[in-house]
Amino acid sequence: MFAPLFGVVLADHFVVLKRHIDAAALARIDGRYGYSGGWHVSAFVTWAIGIAAYHAINQWLPNLGATLPSLTLGAVCYLLLVSTRRAALAS
Repeated sequence: MFAPLFGVVLADHFVVLKRHIDAAALARIDGRYGYSGGWHVSAFVTWAIGIAAYHAINQWLPNLGATLPSLTLGAVCYLLLVSTRRAALAS
């Protein structure tokens, strides 16, 4: 469960936010980090995809190792979902 979560968190912090956090906006529900009532739905969806991938790889390809593929898949899916959402909001 933690490998895909770390993929989402690392992609958000290093790629999306570019290591810049607005500390004043953290406490505001209507601020930059408010998302959908305080819940970042894109992050939860991609985390669930990463968890499913981890269990699928662990079940069907046990010799491969599931940690790094699920971390990578969680990060890539998060970046894709966030970029398509930003593009939809921009238009």
